[in-house]
Amino acid sequence: MRLKYKPPQSDTVVKELQIEETFFLNADSTHSQQILAIKTFIAQKDLIDSLMNPIEPVFLFAYNVANGYYEPYGVTDNASKPFLEPNTFFSYKEFSKNELTKEKAASFFDRADPFFVSYFSGNSRGGTVLNMLEQKELNLHVILVADTLDKAIGKSAAADLKNMIKTLGQFAQMLGIKKTNFKQQIFAGKNCESKLVMNAINKLQPTKNDIVLFYFSGHGFRINEKDSFPYIKSTRINTDSATIVKNSLRIKEDIFNRIQSKKSKARLNIIISDCCNIDIERPKTIGNPVGKTRGEWELNEKNTRDLFLSYKPQSILITAAKNGEKAICDPEFNSYMSFSFLAVLKQYTSRGEYKVSWNKLLDATGKKTLQLSNQVCCSKPCCGPSCTTGKPQRCEQNIIYTIRN
Repeated sequence: MRLKYKPPQSDTVVKELQIEETFFLNADSTHSQQILAIKTFIAQKDLIDSLMNPIEPVFLFAYNVANGYYEPYGVTDNASKPFLEPNTFFSYKEFSKNELTKEKAASFFDRADPFFVSYFSGNSRGGTVLNMLEQKELNLHVILVADTLDKAIGKSAAADLKNMIKTLGQFAQMLGIKKTNFKQQIFAGKNCESKLVMNAINKLQPTKNDIVLFYFSGHGFRINEKDSFPYIKSTRINTDSATIVKNSLRIKEDIFNRIQSKKSKARLNIIISDCCNIDIERPKTIGNPVGKTRGEWELNEKNTRDLFLSYKPQSILITAAKNGEKAICDPEFNSYMSFSFLAVLKQYTSRGEYKVSWNKLLDATGKKTLQLSNQVCCSKPCCGPSCTTGKPQRCEQNIIYTIRN
């Protein structure tokens, strides 16, 4: 973000603003409203800033239950209490992306600024990223596993599966992957079973040009307090704990290591598990709404190539929570980590980002997941303003990942 203002008897000043997202409840005795606040801070303050003390605005967005979006609600300069003053009138106007011309952007950004250069160049412009030879040679192998029949987390797994199918289908089309080269297998409902999943993994035969993605949403658990990555319960067995462990899969040893060690290694392997990493049969926590995302997804060619088309093979393992933590989903059953990953993926493959990497993308995913989880009450009996049981305990969900070259 940029802030532009003109001090008296001085030239116009343009300042870069850093931003910080936070969620809170605009609560009083009669109502409670979910608010997203985007606080801003001048990145590098100087003498003029200290003399003029320019306002660092806080942008407020209120959750609209009817449509599932966070919508503009107000602007304030009070970062400690980001509420609108009584009798405040607020209005806003939306602009399309086409209205941000080079000339208008140049009044806020130097034309050599990395953001300016990235935003106005290198986009697919409605075409595809892959050239004709790459379209012929590149295959996208997708294995999606979701425990949709479990009464405790079935709705969450179904929502995650739906979002993943939609996003990957859109991404494959924009990338330019042929329909015959988009090889997707789904194991959900009664087919969410360890043997079927392992059979599909064992049959994978990617080439050096291919991309492999494995995704799991369901129950996850730990068996000790040392291992970083969990077991995933992709089996219909629900007897004693020992039998469950025996018939479950280790996301790192059984899946990640096996895919990563294929004789003909793919250029990119991505293995994701969105599940708890705590004791067996602890379902996901229901948290606050995450909100839908607006806007079109347009691939930036350079960013997309840097992430997905590098000729230096990479294997990435991601799980939703570290040892001892639960995964969280919102009231519409969108899991926080999966939601954050897909939102950040769209951000980092689009224009506006520069010098992208999987480390940066996953760090941003982790930050967003943690911010969402910190707004959820994990203490008993409550975290509201009327509670008298002591300091509220907020949830904490930290994703963990590893990258192998």
